[in-house]
Amino acid sequence: MPHIEAAQLQAYLGGETDLADTEQIAAHLSQCPQCSAQLAELAADDTWLTRALALDAEERAWIESMDLVAPVRRRLPGYGQPQTVLVAALLLLAGGWLVDGLAHLLGRLITWQGPIGLAVEVTSALAALAWHLVLYLAKGGLLADLWPVLATGAAVWLVYRRYKEANRYA
Repeated sequence: MPHIEAAQLQAYLGGETDLADTEQIAAHLSQCPQCSAQLAELAADDTWLTRALALDAEERAWIESMDLVAPVRRRLPGYGQPQTVLVAALLLLAGGWLVDGLAHLLGRLITWQGPIGLAVEVTSALAALAWHLVLYLAKGGLLADLWPVLATGAAVWLVYRRYKEANRYA
């Protein structure tokens, strides 16, 4: 009978095998001293690694005290005042909706070209992006330090997409 591969033994050790494989591996281990020895080595390595990576109370407290987002949130205007965030979000939503609607309406009424057309598209894209930015910041975000980069990238992408869409029919 062929020996069991190390990856399969590791999966067996971690309880990641299905019932049929578990029974088959257990039956093989009861008859094969080499695979049993290899399983014992893997278990010893897992135990050693678990002990090496274990944190004592002081290390755990130090890690839990490291909040990288809190200093950024404290610098945001209106931090800790949900009514301020709500009012800002509503104003941005209404303003974004209004500017976006006006830009689309004017875009249909007047064929904007050159810098004016680009300004209309940028304004429209930034207004639409404002609402998503407010939601991102209100939720705390993935990493609050990255929001300017993400917002700028999204704005450039939206402007480019709308500019291409507007010039597609020209």
